[in-house]
Amino acid sequence: MSPTHSHSPALPDEALRKELVARAEALVPALLERVPRARAGRQVPAETIADMQAAGFFRALQPKRWGGAEAHPQIFFDVARIVASACPASAWVLGVVSVHSWQLGSSRTRRSKRCGARTRARSSPAPTCPWARCSAPRAATR
Repeated sequence: MSPTHSHSPALPDEALRKELVARAEALVPALLERVPRARAGRQVPAETIADMQAAGFFRALQPKRWGGAEAHPQIFFDVARIVASACPASAWVLGVVSVHSWQLGSSRTRRSKRCGARTRARSSPAPTCPWARCSAPRAATR
């Protein structure tokens, strides 16, 4: 399956999905060109971060009340898959940096409101793995 073709059911904001996917597809040639530099420097190039920020990817999951797009997570996953098809490291950074605003937006606590107001113009990284499962730790074996 091509990363540019999603078999997702229709989402509440199909126009937003099409726009973000088109932006991600447009970014693929630049990402592919930068992969050798990313590998050599062992970091995602600053231009890639700037391009993803300009495309609105980091704010895709952020609630509208805090200046984000409040996209359905599947839309974000479609974008991340396209980015990963060109540069997995860039997709990893995108996911780690973007998910925190979604987590804050899911909470109605006073702290999330304070953080949301402060994070309108910045990125807040948080690790997550949406397909992972939690299990009880195993007992130590000797």
